[in-house]
Order: sequence, then C-alpha cells, then structure tokens
Amino acid sequence: MRKFLIVCVMILCVLPITGQEIPEGITYIKASDEANEKAVKHLTEIFYSDSDITLPKAIACGPFFWQELVANEIFTEDIGIPMELMIPNDNKIEKLTGRIIRWEDNTKILQTVLRSIFQNSGTFIIRKLTPLEMQAYWMMIAYDIEEPIYTIESPGFNLVVDFNNDGEIFYIDNFYRLLNKK
Repeated sequence: MRKFLIVCVMILCVLPITGQEIPEGITYIKASDEANEKAVKHLTEIFYSDSDITLPKAIACGPFFWQELVANEIFTEDIGIPMELMIPNDNKIEKLTGRIIRWEDNTKILQTVLRSIFQNSGTFIIRKLTPLEMQAYWMMIAYDIEEPIYTIESPGFNLVVDFNNDGEIFYIDNFYRLLNKK
C-alpha cells in the first residue's frame, strides 16, 4: 500500500505540469502525455520497486555522477568507455569526463546503487527539469533536449535522466552540486 501511495503522489507531482518555462535559445521538444507517463512509470520501477526491470546494457553516465561513483569506490576509472564533454565555464572551455557504462554486470551495479539511494532517502520526486537544469544540460550536449526527460530529486540528488526514442534511459547525471554551489 505504501508503494502504491508513493507512486500515486509522484505521478500527481509530474503529470499536471503545464506552462513549463523553457529558457531562451534552448530547443526543447515535448513528448506525448502517454510517452511521459510511461517514462515516469519506468523510472519508478527501475529505481524504487523490486521489479525485474533493469537498466539498458549501455548507459551514458554524466561527469558529475561519474565523479561521485568513482569517489565512493563504486566503479574504478577504467570501467566503460570515456565520454568527454566540453563545457563553457566563464571565459574558458572546461573538459569533463563521464563514462558510457556497458555490460549487464556494470549496469546492474549502477541500478543497485540508484535503488539504494532512492529507497534509503525516504522521499523523492520525479519532476520535469527546471530552467537552470535545462541550461546546464544544454551546455553539455550536441542535440536538442527531447522529452521524456526528468529529474529525480531527493536529498543530495538532482538526478537528470534522459530517454532515447525507444523509451530506454540513455543518459544519467547528478546536477545537485553543480546547481547548489554557494
């Protein structure tokens, strides 16, 4: 019953969003309500429930989340394929490295870590990206931002999760520290 209530609250928090603010200069392509509902359900099943649904066999792990995984000794630097992102920072370009995590064993480890984070946090919200999150993501990518794309927010995490056209997660990163610099 508790899981059912949490899922209902999360869906209610996400679905009625209208008038989402898109920052100027960002191309943001909206998906159908059906595609977005399916993505929210998929996120809930992957990260919160004990279902057998798993992450895809390859997933891009952005530089901020990758740094946390290595710092916490979840993965070593040599796992997966390097993914370099060139980010404008003040008047210079900063090179950040993430990884494409491949092979089922590694994606299962990643999924276990994510489930642990969200199940132990007690609360989390699945929501659309804020304008600031859109701007941060837009600086890192060479393609349009296209729904479904969500942020899973919980204490210490603003996990941006992007889906491909087949409805599978293909990119994940934690923007919490980036957006909460003081």
